Amino acid sequence: MKKQLLFICFLFIQLFGYSLILDDKNKFSKAAKEQNELLDYSDEAHSKKMLKKKPKTKQDSKQIPLNLNDSKSKNNIFMYLLSSALFIIFIIFIYFIIKQKKEIKSLYSSDKESDDFAKLNLNDTLKDYLFNEDYRLACRILYLQLLQDLVKLNLIFWRNEKTNWDYYHEAQATKKINQDNLNKITLRYDVLWYGEKVPSLIAFNEFKNLINNYKN
Repeated sequence: MKKQLLFICFLFIQLFGYSLILDDKNKFSKAAKEQNELLDYSDEAHSKKMLKKKPKTKQDSKQIPLNLNDSKSKNNIFMYLLSSALFIIFIIFIYFIIKQKKEIKSLYSSDKESDDFAKLNLNDTLKDYLFNEDYRLACRILYLQLLQDLVKLNLIFWRNEKTNWDYYHEAQATKKINQDNLNKITLRYDVLWYGEKVPSLIAFNEFKNLINNYKN
């Protein structure tokens, strides 16, 4: 893809340059033709010109520079270089936008680790922790189930090394979440999972209601 874009840029620059060169040649040929039409090369005109010819003065002997559309040619070259540079920048800009979109799309559509995590059945594990009255781990399972939902909605992608705040900021960047509610859930999870106090059944139920309110 990158090589094709560079080849298109090169081809465009060459064609544009050739068109400017041909345009300058046509303008020069046209100007020369018009100048020749104004001149009279007949013998009569030449003899009259010789009779009227005055002796050259020092001022007359100065060579008058020919203006062969030099300023226009310089302007054309400048515009050629400027337009070529802008065109190349535009192509590169479009290329990176397309590349970034493809990377983001593939990140969420073909991320095996996230897909495997989203397919985990955590309901039985949650029941076991509740039966054993291990409410700290039960709260963690509730939070993991919430992350599964976010993965399925393509709002985050799962990585074992990420923190709860990594997931929060990642989901927040999509601007497709209830930011306040997710912030409350993340703060509450910090206390339940990392806090010194062992969570109770009441704390578990409060956390469960907080997550259900977010989902609804």
